[in-house]
Amino acid sequence: MFKYLIKKLIIIFPSIFLLAVLIFFLSKLAPGDRVYAYLELKGTAISGNRTIEEKDYKEIAHKLNLDLPLFYFSIHPKAFSDSLYQIVIPKQKDSLKSLIISKAKASDMLPIISFYGKKNQFHKWFGNILKFDFGISSIDGQSVIKKIGTALKWTFLYIILAYILTYGFAIPLGIFSVYYSNRKFIKIIELKLMILYAMPLFWLATLSVIFFTSDEVIPFLNVFPSPGIGNIYGNMSLVKQISIAIPHLILPSLIIAIHSGAYLAALIKKNMQKEMKKKYSSALLARGLGKKEVILKHIFPNSILPLTTLIIVSLPASFAGSVVMEVIFNIPGMGRLLYDSLLGYDWNVVFTIVLLIGIFTYLSYIAGDLLYSFLNPKIQPWK
Repeated sequence: MFKYLIKKLIIIFPSIFLLAVLIFFLSKLAPGDRVYAYLELKGTAISGNRTIEEKDYKEIAHKLNLDLPLFYFSIHPKAFSDSLYQIVIPKQKDSLKSLIISKAKASDMLPIISFYGKKNQFHKWFGNILKFDFGISSIDGQSVIKKIGTALKWTFLYIILAYILTYGFAIPLGIFSVYYSNRKFIKIIELKLMILYAMPLFWLATLSVIFFTSDEVIPFLNVFPSPGIGNIYGNMSLVKQISIAIPHLILPSLIIAIHSGAYLAALIKKNMQKEMKKKYSSALLARGLGKKEVILKHIFPNSILPLTTLIIVSLPASFAGSVVMEVIFNIPGMGRLLYDSLLGYDWNVVFTIVLLIGIFTYLSYIAGDLLYSFLNPKIQPWK
């Protein structure tokens, strides 16, 4: 197992590198000008007819490594100089490209490869990533990793709470549904749960905010605190912050638990029914064991393995898909931070979040392999 784990951890490095390459080039395609964003952050924003001097623009571009080639190599037309990257002002570069293309022959537009070595934008950017230096936010100048760390705290808190409520609701309901599978009221409950699951999560969340956090519609249903995390200040201790925030996070966690628990309970019931059709189940009942004992001690433990896949997949997906819930419930978590950063063209934050989610997803699958082998010793991927 140790060798298997080492191999998986070794593979993560080329995986992270390829993900970083993809994110880096996506960031270069993102709209906006990083130099102007930096100047606005410093209070040197352009207003009216006032323009930035060329030397100032080049100075900031040099500071941001924008006067270096993008990557270790480039593929470009033969007519283009391999030092074209040194022109950092976009209008000048576009004008020069247009002029070269207009005067170039067909043979001059054939592609060639230029190599630049380690002195390039990606190498410096990725080197900073390995040092956990993700740059600064172009909105407020804060450290990106600090902003994400603060936001991650609230996302992690309400997702863990949602997981506890989801499995605490779904597992007993799934077992109960199997035990009383022929009862009419069980079928009615399952039908209502499937209707809830079929409803879009954002719609359920919006309705819950309207009906359960305000007395404007139905006063007696106003049983939950207003959206948000309450009145929290920076000098409060972490325990105090959590104690204030949890009452506000119960409703979004409960909505997730009802929505996801409906599907999970149906899945548990389906897996347990498959197990009950196997010969060992009939043999245990024939020996005189009660139905309740067979279900709790034998059927349920054997049917829980497929749920591991759902846990492994859903945990990183919860972090990636937290945008909707956090925007509706005004939770200052990672999803809300991603949403606000997209609106504000804060690409350092956006692409750092995407990178971290990718790494977390890979690590969760490694943990899933180990969990599979623990639950079922017959499944040992390292053999």
